[in-house]
Amino acid sequence: MSRSNVIHSNESGTTLIETMIALVILAAIMAGASGLWRSYNRAAKSHDAAESLGAEMTELTSTLQRFWIVRTRPPGFTGSYTATNPGFSLFDAASKPCTTGCTKLVIGITKSSGATEQITIDNQCLAPGAVTGLSRLSALNIAATMSGNCLICTPGKVPVVTFTSNSNPASNRRFPHNGAKSAATFRLTEMLGMSVCFDQTGIAPLVLDQRAYALNLDLEVDALKATQRTTIMPFDNFGNVRLESK
Repeated sequence: MSRSNVIHSNESGTTLIETMIALVILAAIMAGASGLWRSYNRAAKSHDAAESLGAEMTELTSTLQRFWIVRTRPPGFTGSYTATNPGFSLFDAASKPCTTGCTKLVIGITKSSGATEQITIDNQCLAPGAVTGLSRLSALNIAATMSGNCLICTPGKVPVVTFTSNSNPASNRRFPHNGAKSAATFRLTEMLGMSVCFDQTGIAPLVLDQRAYALNLDLEVDALKATQRTTIMPFDNFGNVRLESK
């Protein structure tokens, strides 16, 4: 074997080793970059989800407050509401009168024309397909996440809040997303369900316990997390609405 052939062989071997080392380094860099990207993407989605939760909960509060402040006062009386004429009624899931952990609020409104309207804010449990059109979410068990809530949905169902009018269907509204999400438009970073429970006795303020449910993006499996917000609506002094987030 000639000297030139030996040198060529050694040079080829060295080049192959260097190539293998470079590939290993490149793979390590790509793996690290992929992990960083997944973390960044998850954080960005969590931020978007938090904004979506906050926006929907704020809109629910604003919608309810709009009806709350115009509810019917006692007949022939223009002063304060009273415990016997509060302008609203509360009911539990069995449609029985209620003061704590109530699932339904019915507000009576008398318009300037003398016509009356009844607004009902109610909690319901629906299958995810009826809310988002995503059948894969039907296996989610939201019951454990709803622990301590006034309404517990059975496995495979999620809570929604409905606003319905007995005389003006155009004002009907559903939370979250107003029932507009379908399989084509729903994103897993968005809210799956909402609930609102009511507490009120005598002439005490109306207390709303709002909860919003979304996928927990910190986990690699389908799990749920709840965001909670308490809103206190004065019985009569409407300028002092307070929000307390948890």
